[in-house]
Amino acid sequence: MATVFVADDNPHVHTIVKETLSVAGHQVLGTMATAGVIDKVVEARPHLLFLDSSSSAEDSYEQCSRVTGRPELENLSVVLLAGPLSVVDEHAAVSAGAVAVLRKPLDPEELTDRIESWIEAESVEPEGRELSEISLDDLVSRALTTDEPVRIREVIREQVEAVLVAAIPAIVDRITDRVVTELESG
Repeated sequence: MATVFVADDNPHVHTIVKETLSVAGHQVLGTMATAGVIDKVVEARPHLLFLDSSSSAEDSYEQCSRVTGRPELENLSVVLLAGPLSVVDEHAAVSAGAVAVLRKPLDPEELTDRIESWIEAESVEPEGRELSEISLDDLVSRALTTDEPVRIREVIREQVEAVLVAAIPAIVDRITDRVVTELESG
């Protein structure tokens, strides 16, 4: 199973994540301190990091970029945790390397479903990441950040493939559920 690291200053978040994911066999580590989070994550080498988007004096998008930019953490998936009233720029979060943004208070059922899909995506395709709400603008801006005009097509292709790798399991699940429902009712 996966190792999950929680970096949040709210003890209730730690409790919900630990109780929910431990039952499924995942190891849950964490810290409530905002200082030194990156060093602690490097030491723990988790599969998934839940990072509070508001607990650090450092901009949470910058902190996410610093974590995901570390070579030793290249397979780490980062989920930003946002307060119920926090304003979060989903585009900036994805651009910083986050796979998703979850709102607090965390729903244990959603948490279980989402972590299983992240782990499944990582085990099927290590480079695949579940991106929440990626848009055409995101793809174009990523493609245009390259200095080589010849690479634009390749970068766009890579981004489209990443979206498809993340979306296909959910599409297959929806189709399967609909067919099963139709068969059961018919």
